[in-house]
Amino acid sequence: GCEMMDFDGSGAFDMGDFTAFLGVFDGTPADCNDNGTIDMEEILLDPSLDADGDGALDACGCAGDLDGSGDVGAFDLALLLGAWGPCEGCPADLNGDGQVAAFDLALLLGAWGPCED
Repeated sequence: GCEMMDFDGSGAFDMGDFTAFLGVFDGTPADCNDNGTIDMEEILLDPSLDADGDGALDACGCAGDLDGSGDVGAFDLALLLGAWGPCEGCPADLNGDGQVAAFDLALLLGAWGPCED
């Protein structure tokens, strides 16, 4: 899934690709926890910081904000219900048990509303 970011053709997204990306990126890279280190770099150095594999630090945002809008609402609920069932590693599997089920729905409903920083 990261082929477009594999600047050196090695088959893996690594620090060399990250450095090349920064050289051509026209924008401000995300630092959602404001610690001075770009989120992508943190994930490359410690992949466990993105356990759900969505490309964002798990500590940022809020559980249930599946569309990244900054709040948990009807569209997030629709995304969760659309992924219902076995779903290894997908963002709607909020508790990471390999399926989207009642507990994930409860987590989403418990986070309903604006996300807090």
